[in-house]
Amino acid sequence: MKKLFFGAFCAAAMLLTGCKGDDIPVEVAGNTATVCGTAITFPDGWSITSGDALYEELASMSGVTADEFEEIKSAEGITYFVQATAQDNSAIAVISAQDITPADGEEPISFADHARTTHDSMIFEYLASGYRTGDDSSFSEVEYGGKSGYLSHFEVFTKSEEPEFCLGFSEFSFQQDELIYTVQMCYFDRQLKQEAQSVIDSIT
Repeated sequence: MKKLFFGAFCAAAMLLTGCKGDDIPVEVAGNTATVCGTAITFPDGWSITSGDALYEELASMSGVTADEFEEIKSAEGITYFVQATAQDNSAIAVISAQDITPADGEEPISFADHARTTHDSMIFEYLASGYRTGDDSSFSEVEYGGKSGYLSHFEVFTKSEEPEFCLGFSEFSFQQDELIYTVQMCYFDRQLKQEAQSVIDSIT
């Protein structure tokens, strides 16, 4: 099920607050991760991974080495900071950042359009892969921890006469300068929906 999440995870463009590249500080203390001054608290019992171990974990889902994965994502302007998982791997959270400075000759894209396109693209990826989404899909402008941004949410089900739940996904993104920061939350047990939302609610 992690690979199912990874498809949407890689389709998303992700980021967090006014630091750039290797200068972005990451601190993990207890069940709270602080990235460039933004704190996200995870439920008790969750494991938190960062640094080289994080890239090794992400690479294991992509079929390339950790160095290759980091190089590919770096070329895309994306940096991953933290991954947190529930004890039984029934939920995963990822914190990341992306520089959306347009390349020479490219038209800049607004944060609003970027966030909306990311939401629509992730849903399309699942629909094109033979799944369907639930009735609670949403995209809205919100504020968490004093940061204004966008919240994307949807759930994925099998496309059958009796649809089975596959996963739920929530993503909060906000912008500072040319960076977009993202907190992504994916749960594979529908009973964990509120616990997953609590991760985003915890942002300060």
